[in-house]
Amino acid sequence: MAVSRAVTINLEEPDDESKLTLMEKWRKHVEKKRKEGHDAKVGICVVTSLLAFQIPSQLIIFLYYIIPTLFIEYSPWVQYYLKVFIVFCCLEFCANYLCVRLYDTMYRTTRDNPQPKEIHERWRNPPEKFVPLHPNRNGTPNGHVEDNHGGLPWTYCDVCELKIPPRTHHCYFCKACILKRDHHCFMVGTCIGHKNQRYFVVMAFWTMVCGLFGGVFTFVYIKHLHWPFAPWTDFFLPLTIYRTLWHGSIPLHIGLMIYHLHMEFLFGALGTFYFISQMLIISQGKTLYELTKEVPVKSSNSVNSNYVSVFGNFWGLNFIFPMQILFQQKDDGVKWEGVKLDHNANCEKQVKYSDKRSSIKTV
Repeated sequence: MAVSRAVTINLEEPDDESKLTLMEKWRKHVEKKRKEGHDAKVGICVVTSLLAFQIPSQLIIFLYYIIPTLFIEYSPWVQYYLKVFIVFCCLEFCANYLCVRLYDTMYRTTRDNPQPKEIHERWRNPPEKFVPLHPNRNGTPNGHVEDNHGGLPWTYCDVCELKIPPRTHHCYFCKACILKRDHHCFMVGTCIGHKNQRYFVVMAFWTMVCGLFGGVFTFVYIKHLHWPFAPWTDFFLPLTIYRTLWHGSIPLHIGLMIYHLHMEFLFGALGTFYFISQMLIISQGKTLYELTKEVPVKSSNSVNSNYVSVFGNFWGLNFIFPMQILFQQKDDGVKWEGVKLDHNANCEKQVKYSDKRSSIKTV
């Protein structure tokens, strides 16, 4: 007579942390902080404090020191228009930064039409024939009707227990599903998705302009008025801060300029990288998430249509003024015209995977 016995294997980590190595304790600590979103919260606090100091101080330095000194030979009207342009650049950056932070690009169930809880079990164990969960309800999530005829399929998020539309992916830092998720930006402290990508690209553009041009003018000012009379160690940022605040050998406005010089070229380089990369990715009709994760999607739309999908009509005007009110995006974040699964990419991935396995076996 056969006797069946169930054996339970405990795969959890031991409660006694004294048995763990130092590296295992560190990994456990990092993983715990990542799940809690602690690093993301600290990062956004640091970046917000940095910007709150950088923007007004840099504006004051340009308006009262750099422009009057470097353009002293020009007429007062030239200096006036340059000051107006500097203020305009700061306002453009601040407006788009706030739009990136404030526009909610998460996908949630609505109170007027929540998803049935039984859909999770139905998704994992589909019946042999269609049986409605509720006879008087269509079960469509958030009022959206699925349309997979030649398009992208809907998927299910196990974390949110939510049926999500195409190109929507879960972010473990935001703890939510993001419509057309591109990436999580730690500099801004939020996910870049369908509703705020247009503002992120414009913000990156003005970051590039303010960083690079501001860095050049700041360098010219320091080169003519401080460089000939100062040792090279004055430009080492920790010594700059010490000699400005405690030692007093560097004037306050010069110390601020040296600090700005480091920050301007840093943010200018980051803005250049993100602006160029985002414009190239958008031109292909894809997202950074789809490229890095090798999601097999392809866009049959033109380059201009791909830009219109993100920025709206007359998309070039977004770089002058936020045009969300006048020219809205044509896509709703749920249905994507001209974007389909790339079956050829799936076949190529399978061929590469089989070739890799065969090469491993031969070795």
